[in-house]
Amino acid sequence: MDLRDADTGDRLSVDAAEETHRLEPGETLTFGRAATAVLDPDNPYMHRVVGRLVFDRWSWWLHNTARHVPLTMVGDDDRLKTLPAGTAEPLTTATGKIRFYAGAQGYELAWELDGRPPGPDLAIGVEDLDDVTADFGNVVLSVDQRRMLTAMAEPDLRDPGRPTRLPPNAEIAARFGWTLKQFDRKLDYLCRKLTEGGVPGLRGRPGTEAADRRVRLVRHVLHHGLITGEDLRLLDDGRPRSEEWAS
Repeated sequence: MDLRDADTGDRLSVDAAEETHRLEPGETLTFGRAATAVLDPDNPYMHRVVGRLVFDRWSWWLHNTARHVPLTMVGDDDRLKTLPAGTAEPLTTATGKIRFYAGAQGYELAWELDGRPPGPDLAIGVEDLDDVTADFGNVVLSVDQRRMLTAMAEPDLRDPGRPTRLPPNAEIAARFGWTLKQFDRKLDYLCRKLTEGGVPGLRGRPGTEAADRRVRLVRHVLHHGLITGEDLRLLDDGRPRSEEWAS
């Protein structure tokens, strides 16, 4: 069947950067700094093509074509779904939003679907449409750094709908058999490394950075997909040691 002969109810409207794009089955919309929908051409951390929307038989699909940046789909039922780089998901609600970060800047697109509920999941390949893009704070993590960040982000990874609540530094240090001084040194080094990569707010005047930088650090690694739920397997016991973490 020619996709252009599909039911006219399968039209999709996408609002991006104060412009509305109306799509018919068989058409594709890409978005990024050098895509069909140009979002922010002056942001060097924006991929040329962050994602694309394409119709496949029964439904519209969102493809994440970025290398590191996760996309978040928010349906009109308020349910959130995260798409890691290189994955695709169908649009399952009549309206919704697509959100992502490029550097420290957040972006949002809105969709409105006039059509039938999606049919069976049909996997289709994600092509690499990207070009060279500056990496914003996407650093190579050592095993200890990944374990430390996973422990810090564990409450958010296990219950992403709740406000950010971080375990105490001393408890994370004890969990891995480190002294508090060793933990602080590892944290300082990682914050310096990310600061050099362009992440703001992780270093500052003495006495002012400690209160906020851990929260900023955790938000950064989660927003940019440096740490995901799969990293929970790196934790020794797989559960928080303190009941306070999960309360």
